[in-house]
Amino acid sequence: MNSTIAENARSLPLSPPTQFADRRGEILLAIFRMLDEAKVHYCVPHGHEFLPGQVHSDVDLIVEQAALPHRLASLLEKNAAAIGAEVVQWLDDRAHFIVLADTRESGSPRLLQLHITPDFEQANRIFYSGSEMLDSRFRRNGIWIPAAEIEFGCILCNRIAKGQLSDDRARRLSALYAQAPLACEQQTTRFLSASGSIAVCLAAECGDWTVVKNALPQLRAHLLANTADHSGMARRRMGAWARRIKRWIKPPCGMHVVFLGPDGVGKSTVIAGVQEDLSPAFLKTEYHTFAPSLLPAKMQKKPSPHALPPRGKLASLYKAGWWLVCYTLGYMATIHPARARSAFVLNHRYLLDAIVDRKRYRYSGPKVLLKLIARVSPSADLVVLLSAPAEVIQSRKQEVPFEETARQCREYRAVVERLPNGRIIDASVAPAETIAAVDRAILQVMRRRIVRRFGFTGEGASV
Repeated sequence: MNSTIAENARSLPLSPPTQFADRRGEILLAIFRMLDEAKVHYCVPHGHEFLPGQVHSDVDLIVEQAALPHRLASLLEKNAAAIGAEVVQWLDDRAHFIVLADTRESGSPRLLQLHITPDFEQANRIFYSGSEMLDSRFRRNGIWIPAAEIEFGCILCNRIAKGQLSDDRARRLSALYAQAPLACEQQTTRFLSASGSIAVCLAAECGDWTVVKNALPQLRAHLLANTADHSGMARRRMGAWARRIKRWIKPPCGMHVVFLGPDGVGKSTVIAGVQEDLSPAFLKTEYHTFAPSLLPAKMQKKPSPHALPPRGKLASLYKAGWWLVCYTLGYMATIHPARARSAFVLNHRYLLDAIVDRKRYRYSGPKVLLKLIARVSPSADLVVLLSAPAEVIQSRKQEVPFEETARQCREYRAVVERLPNGRIIDASVAPAETIAAVDRAILQVMRRRIVRRFGFTGEGASV
């Protein structure tokens, strides 16, 4: 690592005070300041042109290996108040996918995604070591970035490895090449064949990347073959499989949330809003409804479920057996793998609905059987009951009589109040307020997991 004197020599004056598009920029700048004060070396390998004022997606960072993950986690925890955000997600692979939620704004929280690695890696290959990138860094607009030729090489390797080169990335490559043409040319010869290097340099100089875009498959094949480190790749692949097995046994980052409530309380609107707000904290999202029917549904419009007669006792027992399969084996085949892959799984209705509203599901068997199935079935991470007075619900939707809505409200509340993972959220207010309250409830569960994982002190649920 170069000395502090060398780093200062490469530093440039700070720009005027940044105008932030939203809270994510403020949080990001506070994190950069924290890292500088703690003398943790970092740099933004690419995509820093509009930072910290505008944060469009996740922010890639190279951070020195010695700080990952525990020192960085400790710093983020100790400086949470100054940053104005708390860690709510941390997927620890070779790369660290970290999400922070702001703690200063009311309403639905802003989420900042960080993608942190100790080296610049793509396609299971290390193209630039962390030390090489950090040794070249200099500061611009308050942010440490790599030398122009290193950033050029990072973007070039990234785009060729992915087989895609957008016009924006092509223009950025040309701009970087103009800053240091000879140094950028050295980077192309480092990774590509002579003909490939010439094609890239000519494209960067003239700004026409058509030839390079057409040759991406050939460039990718040579790049991957030229940078193959079979022993290192095997170790990294084995490590990845070990981490996947560990996540399968005990998923640390996925989230399964069940939404309950009478018809008309606004579940669909709230689920859509929560999914939009919190999906950036996960690698993917999945939406599920009640267990599928045992028999194929007829392609015709059906009357309200409450208008249909209940099934007989024997048919109801068969139905209960099917639900047992769906909420145990079915859970292990669908929801558990999704949670292991760090997915956000949202369930609109669940087995608990059948306990409260047996008429909807035409179930005439013993209620205790459904309770027993619920007891042996895996639990969701969070069960959210959207609650509102029966008068409010009836003003929105009148699918059942007022008395039935009032009964469901009482029974749903009685069921969820007994659940250790249950939360009752007021749905009589504006939808945005309800969505924000559900967001916070979910983030509190996620925050508690982070606290337990890293052994932080305190409640850890202030999000």
